[in-house]
Amino acid sequence: MSRWRLAAGRREWLALGGGLLLPLAFAPFGYWPLALVAMALLFHCWTGVTARRAALRGWLFGLGLFGLGVSWVQVSIHQFGLPSLLFSVPVTLLFVAFMALYPAACGALAVVFAGRRPPILQWILLMPALWVLTEAARGWLFTGFPWLQLGTSQIDSALAGYSPVGGDALTGFLCALSGGLLLAGLQRGGERVPVLLLLVLVWGGGGWLRGHEWTEPAGPPLEVAVVQGAVPQAIKWAPGQLEPTRRLYLRLSRPHFGRSDLILWPETALPAFEHQIRPFLGALDELAKVSGSDLLLGLAVREEAGRRYYNGLLSLGRSPGRYYKRHLVPFGEYLPLKAWLGGVLGFLEIPMSDFSPGSGRPLLRAAGRMLGASICYEDAFPG
Repeated sequence: MSRWRLAAGRREWLALGGGLLLPLAFAPFGYWPLALVAMALLFHCWTGVTARRAALRGWLFGLGLFGLGVSWVQVSIHQFGLPSLLFSVPVTLLFVAFMALYPAACGALAVVFAGRRPPILQWILLMPALWVLTEAARGWLFTGFPWLQLGTSQIDSALAGYSPVGGDALTGFLCALSGGLLLAGLQRGGERVPVLLLLVLVWGGGGWLRGHEWTEPAGPPLEVAVVQGAVPQAIKWAPGQLEPTRRLYLRLSRPHFGRSDLILWPETALPAFEHQIRPFLGALDELAKVSGSDLLLGLAVREEAGRRYYNGLLSLGRSPGRYYKRHLVPFGEYLPLKAWLGGVLGFLEIPMSDFSPGSGRPLLRAAGRMLGASICYEDAFPG
């Protein structure tokens, strides 16, 4: 085997290893410098190769990134969909393989648009820009899956100072650019001084911006009580669990009625649909009104016609309202490509896995304020 083939093979493994490194830059690990290392490795693997080879290496990078970083999808499918490893594991692997197509496309495009541009320009401009664009596409196509967006990994670094200015896209671009600068600094030649100066400028600017206050108080603070019953998912939806769960949340919440402006229960706090517990909700609503403490609780909702189900957030008390989750967890709350795979739901009889997305983004009024809402997975979406 030729030396070139051995080197090419090593770069395939390097791409996979870089993908495995990147999730460690995110919470709960928080080793944010690894994001720069991962991007430097990826850009190195894309340099001086064909578009097909770059796509393969991008796909391998994506396998490592999503294989390690979105393994929770398997848990979601197993706990909220069909509790069978024979179903949840293959579906998760297919999902990871599909998500890996985005880095693959990024690599192919990087080679196509590279032309005769010097490698350093590819590393600090072209490749970072294409990475951010493909991340944006991943966050939009097929309802979007913006998990592990590069900028989010820098929440504890100086680059976080750019987030209030340009959001996750700017932070992610500068993180990828820094990875490109790291790669350029490791090359032989006379470019190390300007590379170092640019790194200092980018990171120094982020540190300076981070020292600014971008918000200011708009009225007196709210007293908010967050109530988490922490019922294990393995038993949450078991028959007979509704009444113990209701008692638990009431016991935890009673000390806060009349003392807090707002009481917050988590997503699908009670293992029931809204129409199944209307008397209980009516009593809660009356308690909230009398005490002066509004209550926000997550609850599954079935529309009157019974054809659609929603993952909802209900406001009880002085200002009743509701919000329906717009971005649903793939395979856990809805089935992607339902036109082709819809028969799977009927055949497998998977419960709680065919929610409909809410429309619009209505504000909720609670505790005398207008509140924007997002439910769990929606926190990953910008805006």
